[in-house]
Amino acid sequence: MESQPIRIEQVVAPRTWNIRQRILYPDGSLRDVQIDEDFEGTHFAAYLDNEIIGVISVFRDGELFQFRKFAVLEDYQQKGTGS
Repeated sequence: MESQPIRIEQVVAPRTWNIRQRILYPDGSLRDVQIDEDFEGTHFAAYLDNEIIGVISVFRDGELFQFRKFAVLEDYQQKGTGS
């Protein structure tokens, strides 16, 4: 069966923590990936076949926006997932 296209959905902060931990803090705990601003940010997940394969969080500071905590599962890196 052919894979479905990647879809992007807005998610709540806790949905990003598992992939953040696996990719950005592999030796850390889930607590290590949580930041104080998480519940003020906007979070997105990339899904492939109903599995989250990447996440990114966006935070607003006045008129500026900052991308933070961008992580893509290793099997999907360098394949356009984050492009």
